[in-house]
Amino acid sequence: MATLGYVFTQEYVRKSVVILAFVTIAFVFFSVANQRAMLRSQVLVVAAATELKAMGSVASTHASLKPVLGAYDAIAVNSARNAHYGFALVVVSAMWVLHFSQRT
Repeated sequence: MATLGYVFTQEYVRKSVVILAFVTIAFVFFSVANQRAMLRSQVLVVAAATELKAMGSVASTHASLKPVLGAYDAIAVNSARNAHYGFALVVVSAMWVLHFSQRT
C-alpha cells in the first residue's frame, strides 16, 4: 500500500512508463519475498493450532483449558497465499490504472 501511495503522490512516477515499470518489478520482487517469509511462519502457526486443538480433546486436559485450546484457530496456508496474491494484484493494477488515467 505504501508503494501505491508513492505512485499516487509522485506525478513523475505516474507518467513515466519506465519508472513505473521499475517500481512494479521492484514491488513484485518485494511481494514475493514477503509472501515467502509470511508463509513460512504461517506453516508453524497452523501446526501449533492443530496441536493445541488435539491437546484440547485429550481426556487428561483440565476442563477449564479445553474451551481455550479448542477455540484456537489459524488461517490455512493456501488462504493466506491467495489473499496475498490478491492484494498484490490490486496494488499493481491500481498503479497502472493511475498511469493510464493520467494520459490525456
